[in-house]
Amino acid sequence: MAQGLAGVEIAERTGYTVVQVSRLRRRFAEHGVAGLQERSRSGRPPTITARKRAEIVALTLKPPAPGVTQWNSHPTPFVRTKDPAAIVKKAVRRCR
Repeated sequence: MAQGLAGVEIAERTGYTVVQVSRLRRRFAEHGVAGLQERSRSGRPPTITARKRAEIVALTLKPPAPGVTQWNSHPTPFVRTKDPAAIVKKAVRRCR
């Protein structure tokens, strides 16, 4: 356990699930810090660059123009919520 913390407590503090915490612990135990690096994924590689992703994040963190109540992008509207991360995830998925 990391500094005596249970996986459930680590998950609550970090926003990861208990399964993700367990998986990261196992990868660290087997491979050290190198095991925590992002691994390649199967499937089609992303078509959006890191720079474009950063632009989307920056855009969604700004308020919409005066009089506009939501972000719109054909075909899915991006409604402003208290959780900008949800908007960003949806926007990035749509841009792939």
